[in-house]
This record gives sequence, structure tokens and C-alpha cells, in this order.
Amino acid sequence: MSDSTLLTDDHLDLIVTAARQWRVLIPRAMAAFLQSPLHEHFVVAAAGEAGRLLRAENLAALTRLSDQGRTKPADRLTPARYEFRPVDHLDPVEVNKAAHAATAACQDSPTWTTSPARRILDAVIQAATLRLDGYAEAPWWWTRPQRRPGRCPSRPRRRSARRRPSPS
Repeated sequence: MSDSTLLTDDHLDLIVTAARQWRVLIPRAMAAFLQSPLHEHFVVAAAGEAGRLLRAENLAALTRLSDQGRTKPADRLTPARYEFRPVDHLDPVEVNKAAHAATAACQDSPTWTTSPARRILDAVIQAATLRLDGYAEAPWWWTRPQRRPGRCPSRPRRRSARRRPSPS
């Protein structure tokens, strides 16, 4: 178990904006027209609702930790109702890190393993990872590069230890 902290509205806004833009969240109106079961790949929720699901899971983790005497006094305060405010720019590295931090802040909740909040965060982490620079170009199966005989091009040649005589 980890010590958790209260996720800020800005933190939630970043994650929820990414979830919405990267199609992790499906609005209820759209879900009604789709024929496939969405619960395995997407979360049917509006942005504000998704943020409140994350906040509720975070608060459940804090309550559990508080019962064990493992929270800070600031984390015992009840936050105002979450209202979604979209973030202008998404950086996949920042989103990935924020989602991992949110996972750490929520994982002590008694309902974490089956919660929609976990599904949201797992999907956002996957979506952010796929958007990292160089990820798509990297090989799926990695092997060590083959060694070739001869000089290694990444190492500079050694200079001779002998000093040249100075002109006199």
C-alpha cells in the first residue's frame, strides 16, 4: 500500500481532457447508437462524471488510509464538487505521469480493482503511451544489435601515450 494524497482539480482536468480527446470516454448519447459492448474498451461517461468518478475513488482511498492513521491533515478536508475545465494542451508524457500518480493515489480504495476509475486511468495510460515520441517507430520485438568485427564507431580512437618531442 502507498500513502495517498488528494488529487487536485487541475490534475483531474488533465486526465479527463486526455480521456475525452483520445476517445477513452464515450458520451451516453453516442453509446446508445453503438452495437458492441463498450465496457471493456471505453468508459461511458461525460467528462464531469469521469472526473467525479476519479475523485470518489481518490476519496475512498484517503478514507481507508485515514482509518489506518496514514493521511495528512490537508487530505482529510472534503473538496468542493468537481467541475470539469478542459486543458488547452496535452503532452503525452505529462498525461502519462499524471495518470500514474492518480493510480497511486487511488489504489488503496477498497473498490479499486473493479472500479470505472481504474478503467479510465488504465486506458489513459495506454493512450498516452501510444502517443509518446518514437513509440510507433520502435520495434515491437527487440534484440541486441549484432556485434561487428573492427573498431566501435561510438568510441574515439585512443591517442598515443608518447608525447612528441618539442621543437628546440
